[in-house]
Amino acid sequence: MLRDAHSRRPGFDALRVGAMVAVVFTHAGMSYMVNPPRIEQWPVHDPPGMALFDLAFLYVRTGVIGVFFALSGFFAAESCARVSPGEFLKSRWKRIGVPLVVSAFLVLPAMYLVWCWAAWLRGYIKPEQILSYRLSTADKTALMGPAHLWFLEYLMLYAAAFAVWRWAVPARRLAATAAGEAWVIAAGACATAAGLAVCVAMDPAFVTEFRNDFTPRLWFFGYNGLVFAAGAGLWRYRAGLEVVGRWWWAAVLLAQGVFAWWMWVAPGEWAWVGLLAGAPVFTVLMVLGWMGGAGNGWRVVSGKPEEGGVGKWLAGAGYGVYVVHLPIVWAAQIVMQRVEWPTVVKWLVAGSVGLAGAAGLVWGWGKWQMANSK
Repeated sequence: MLRDAHSRRPGFDALRVGAMVAVVFTHAGMSYMVNPPRIEQWPVHDPPGMALFDLAFLYVRTGVIGVFFALSGFFAAESCARVSPGEFLKSRWKRIGVPLVVSAFLVLPAMYLVWCWAAWLRGYIKPEQILSYRLSTADKTALMGPAHLWFLEYLMLYAAAFAVWRWAVPARRLAATAAGEAWVIAAGACATAAGLAVCVAMDPAFVTEFRNDFTPRLWFFGYNGLVFAAGAGLWRYRAGLEVVGRWWWAAVLLAQGVFAWWMWVAPGEWAWVGLLAGAPVFTVLMVLGWMGGAGNGWRVVSGKPEEGGVGKWLAGAGYGVYVVHLPIVWAAQIVMQRVEWPTVVKWLVAGSVGLAGAAGLVWGWGKWQMANSK
């Protein structure tokens, strides 16, 4: 299935949808963390919280986001095999760059208003400060950034770098059997983990904190860039990925073990070892496991390729859902802050409302575009 560059891959559709849902529900849980990361622009912290959401934040930041970037690299390599680097970059600009620019002028102002609503409710600011933007310097600094749109910013930069690379360096592939390619992937996984460890060693704070800045954070950018490049390599040696994918379940289970070990040593004197080794190895194993399994043809969500369905639509609309979900999640968290519900219920409601609301907006926008294009 991986050898046909033009066939749909329902397993990858399912993987995209699963990763997107995980990100949405992680954001829904960030108001209920026991020790939330230092994110000044997050509008709500609703104690007492649950430690499970602290674990989920690290799990998604190092594991699920890595799968997202690896998938993007995989499809970037596939696209560049079919079209010129210029055409590839043009298509990525339409799919990623345009939504990024439009969202910066529509979604970010909406998030600012939601943040101000929360700040007003707790008596932090007055209504007349909102439209005049008369906030403290610290608040302005915290709010002046791409927020969750950093993901699209990074993707666009990676796509541009990959297009330049494909233009300057002709694609080469080692002549090897599928088993031989599997060994190439194994060696590449080790090299990638080593590179990720260097990034963590240079700036370990990026694993546990978020900085809202339009300028990419150097070593965080490098960390995810290596994963993007690894995903491109998996497409190049996709026959080997099929071999590796037969053991996807072992890689996924081992990844959970590595994450558990990392969390176990995190509070103690060996915390730096857990961070330096745990995060990179966990990222690599998650990518190999889930992409290997998806590449072998899962039908978890999407159904058969010719049938399409909800999973296929969600996979295609994933960027749109990701872009618009956060202000909806914030609004739900603000409303529920005054409600005496169990923390788990609040989390489920915030995540469900964010996902359904974002999907509904994207679906409605698509229908409007179709109606006005006739």
